[in-house]
Amino acid sequence: MKRIVSPLIWLFLLLFSLEAEATHLVGGFISYQYVGQGSAGTRYIITITAYRDCKQGSILLADDIDVCIYSRRDNSLLRAENFKIISRENVKPVGRTDCPEIANVCLEKGIYRKQIDLPNNSFGYFIQYQVCCRNTQVNLMNGSDGKPDMGQTYETIIPPTNVKNSSPFFTDVPVPFMCINDTTEINNYAIDPDGDSLVYKLATPWIGDNLSPGGCESYHIPPTPITRYVSGYSGNKPFGNSGIAIINSKNGVTTFLATQVGNYAIAIDLFEYRNDVLMSITRLDLQIL
Repeated sequence: MKRIVSPLIWLFLLLFSLEAEATHLVGGFISYQYVGQGSAGTRYIITITAYRDCKQGSILLADDIDVCIYSRRDNSLLRAENFKIISRENVKPVGRTDCPEIANVCLEKGIYRKQIDLPNNSFGYFIQYQVCCRNTQVNLMNGSDGKPDMGQTYETIIPPTNVKNSSPFFTDVPVPFMCINDTTEINNYAIDPDGDSLVYKLATPWIGDNLSPGGCESYHIPPTPITRYVSGYSGNKPFGNSGIAIINSKNGVTTFLATQVGNYAIAIDLFEYRNDVLMSITRLDLQIL
């Protein structure tokens, strides 16, 4: 970690004044494991990993969620699958852990997992989970009522079913804490079970289901990127013109610097290649505190 002289003012202080309407979901991604041929096609184990701010009064992780499956041939909806939560545990944040305010932070990790069979095809599938709404973010505009109204979308790609592939997955807690005016390196390391090549890129986060009500039938493929940024901020400049956001495409290490206290919405796309052929893309949506 590289630091410059700065007051130890924590970016997460805004968490203590969040609106009750927020989901308090602060990061997550989808991964899958290839199992083999099942009774109704190719069998996969799908996992949704989600993180929430679990301070007193925050909204709990849902006991079950709907996950949408789309064909890559024409983006049509195959079906929705209901996933049950299988585990909950408190986890420690990454980043700056040497300030006393860290004792007031609560972060919970939830795992949703299900084994499903997908019809064999030569196109593959999109696996998607959408949720409402983000916490208040420095770089995103709130709704007309002054409260956050942009949700989150997690997505991964399954290649043609004749390709035996399991997706990469992120190993660290994707909710970093850092101080303002402090240049910080965060590890976003991922592992690929098949040993495929991985490429990391910063991306513009997607909105969630609160702006496309009606469930999987009304969601978009590809998902809709956020456009309502506060002036001076964007997907490429999540910390504004005075901040820094750089990612090492080979190992996922990010270099961040923010000059204003608060939360920041960021996304990282993980591209998986095998012999120069794209196998999958996995989206990590995260909140920098």
